[in-house]
Amino acid sequence: TELDLSRNRLFGTIPTVIGLLTNLQVLSLWRNALSGTIPWTSVVSRLTQLKTLDVEENRLTGPIVVSTVPASLEEFRVGFNLLTGQLVDIMSTVGQEVANSNSHGNHLRQLWMEENLLTGPLPQELSLPVLEELALEGNYLEGPLPLTLFSSSSFSALHTVRISDNQLSGRLPLWGGNNSDSLRVLRLAGNRFTGTIPSIGPGQWPQLTELRLERNLLSGSMPASLCGLVPSPDIHTATTSSTSSSLLVLLTADCDGENGDQDEPLVFCECCTTCF
Repeated sequence: TELDLSRNRLFGTIPTVIGLLTNLQVLSLWRNALSGTIPWTSVVSRLTQLKTLDVEENRLTGPIVVSTVPASLEEFRVGFNLLTGQLVDIMSTVGQEVANSNSHGNHLRQLWMEENLLTGPLPQELSLPVLEELALEGNYLEGPLPLTLFSSSSFSALHTVRISDNQLSGRLPLWGGNNSDSLRVLRLAGNRFTGTIPSIGPGQWPQLTELRLERNLLSGSMPASLCGLVPSPDIHTATTSSTSSSLLVLLTADCDGENGDQDEPLVFCECCTTCF
């Protein structure tokens, strides 16, 4: 039920004969030198028991055809390739099938598509309640950040969001009204976000361990509500409301006044663990 050929320096195309292994549950081909397109129809769609598809770190090209992914799939890992497509179409195809009890949208926990050639905006209206990890960094995505990503009703299981190094823009959404208790990692660095950093509500993001906001165009001060999540290095420090249960160990922003040509920091932050 498992075919693991990862880290074997394989080259050439993915053989279509793999499509005959209809009981396969795990197909792992990551970190090789495979090229050409992913055989979506002749292989992926035929593996009706597949739970993990991992072809990361190859040289694969062509569009991502999510509609061929079997209903059983839980982990979809296609990062670090040369794959193309409009992200809004890819994710909307998944989202449209969530209501169908036989759809992969009801099982998909990992969606890793980082470091490819994906373009376009993120879908503004989408619900993937079982998705746990979304990795999209290093693409060519643009437009605003959807507020639904931080909604406990739309993404109730989501704990990791990695969208750094794209071309996303606009103001950060007012995430204070969306209490997603599961969020642990939020990486938004290396985009074109403007305006101030929104506050969070009382008790929001209790599991957050990493928030990366550097290399943007944000300004103002880091909200006290976020600083309150950073463990204080000195129990006598009274500048934050952090407690022993604070988990935010990595908080970054453009708070280094000596970075580049700027004389003053873009973001005033006394609680950031690293300034850029």
